[in-house]
Amino acid sequence: MADYLFQLSVEEAEEFLVQCFMRALARSGSNAVARSVETPGQLLQMKEVCALLRISRPTCYEWMKAGRLPHYRKGSRIYFKQAEVLASLEKPKTKGK
Repeated sequence: MADYLFQLSVEEAEEFLVQCFMRALARSGSNAVARSVETPGQLLQMKEVCALLRISRPTCYEWMKAGRLPHYRKGSRIYFKQAEVLASLEKPKTKGK
């Protein structure tokens, strides 16, 4: 039962999966998510964070106000660091007072 169609190293398999994921996102029209996956160190805008987390703008503002979603302001614009957004998802939720 050791018949394989092809053999991949871990790195090759990871690259293959990333490419499949990117193609699927491109087909679904989710460009904001696809672009944020391509360059993980970049700054994201509100619409990109909402698409990435699949939340609405009001929910994003609530999470920002509660300190759950770290953000930065430059004038009237709001930016998010992708690594911090993803890390904030790993933090446990705190119960209200």
